[in-house]
Amino acid sequence: MADSKTSEHEARQYAESIINTVRDPLIVLNHDLKVVTASRSYYGAFKVSPEQTEGQLIYDLGNEQWDIPDFRGTFVAV
Repeated sequence: MADSKTSEHEARQYAESIINTVRDPLIVLNHDLKVVTASRSYYGAFKVSPEQTEGQLIYDLGNEQWDIPDFRGTFVAV
């Protein structure tokens, strides 16, 4: 069991190291459309911290600027 937690932690660290190489703002969502993590460039561009972002529903980020019916429809249709 400890091995699976270690490998999960290592896999997350590896994925985050790749995400942080992206120069443009990038967020990673889970199946519930909540933020799992984001790139450093995202945090810098939007001047937010991981604590303010991770776990948030995408529609609630910022001043709810992502809560757009057409945008929401894109995810619902998938």
